[in-house]
Amino acid sequence: QLVEQLSEKYKDRIIGTESRLGIPHYSLDGILMGMTCRALEDHALKYVAINLRDSPMIYGMDTVRLNKPIIVVEGPLDALFLENSLAMNNADLKRIGSILPHSDTRLAFDNQPRHKDVLRAMNDAIKMGMSVCFWPDRIKGKDINEMVLNGYDPDDIQKLILTHSYNGLKARGAMINWRKL
Repeated sequence: QLVEQLSEKYKDRIIGTESRLGIPHYSLDGILMGMTCRALEDHALKYVAINLRDSPMIYGMDTVRLNKPIIVVEGPLDALFLENSLAMNNADLKRIGSILPHSDTRLAFDNQPRHKDVLRAMNDAIKMGMSVCFWPDRIKGKDINEMVLNGYDPDDIQKLILTHSYNGLKARGAMINWRKL
């Protein structure tokens, strides 16, 4: 049924029979925009995105409260653990800047201080004046899902993101320390 709603350019790309968790993405108005399908077992292709429209799929748009702090993460599973969060489905979290105001939005990239795509995206976000979270060294896990699996409480992770997010010069200094140069 979902395949029937696909835009023509995507219809022939749905292949495979492996079990996946389907995570729906809705617009601010509650319109189904598409789905992220996550492999349930080890698979070369961990995520498959099914886009029903020719617009960005952002998980959590239908539930976000614009009058409260917003946390933007990479993956929808990470967003499930946090209050008032969105997931961009990749490391290009700065894209949210064209949709939401910067003032009370924090970007929580995956905890991968040597990943060049993450570093590039963080640097771009800092240049745009956005507030970026820098994970303390004591935090074990490459993303929020893994942190929870490692025993961290989601409420503590939420507080950590809110208190370890910086912009401007403070963000540049935090990034140098986080990169472990």
